[in-house]
This record gives sequence, C-alpha cells and structure tokens, in this order.
Amino acid sequence: MRQALMSRSSESQPSPETFDARFLTRVYPEFRSEIDRILKLVKVLETDTQRSPEQRVQDYQKIRAAAQHMSVLLIEALDELRDRP
Repeated sequence: MRQALMSRSSESQPSPETFDARFLTRVYPEFRSEIDRILKLVKVLETDTQRSPEQRVQDYQKIRAAAQHMSVLLIEALDELRDRP
C-alpha cells in the first residue's frame, strides 16, 4: 500500500526535466520575440536618418515597452521556479 501511495505521489509531481522543458517552451518564444523587436527598432534608429523626432520618441517608447515586458516575463519565470517543489 505504501509503495502504491509513493508511486502515485511521484507520478503527480512533474520531473525537473519536464518542468524545465515546459518552462523553456513557454518563455523562450516570448523572449525571442521581444529581443527581435528591440533589435529591429534599434536598427531603424541607427540607420533611418529621415525619422522625425516624434517618430524616434515613439520608437524609444516601443523599445522601453518591449524591455518592460521582458522584465515581467523574467519575474514571472523566476517566481515560478521559486515556487516549484
């Protein structure tokens, strides 16, 4: 009986490998998307000399928003790791 209970208990908790794979599968695409967005906007700011000051401010705001989103994702990911059994 004890063996059956221990077996069920270990089955109900995901292995560290399963958790890590799920974590990476969820977080990586979102980070990659935000990083790509930041890099594209930086390239525009570096190369497009025709952009008005207002357009540049909008680009900087988009970069800030993307970085803030990455910060939130990181905090959520770290909280999830901390709460992991």
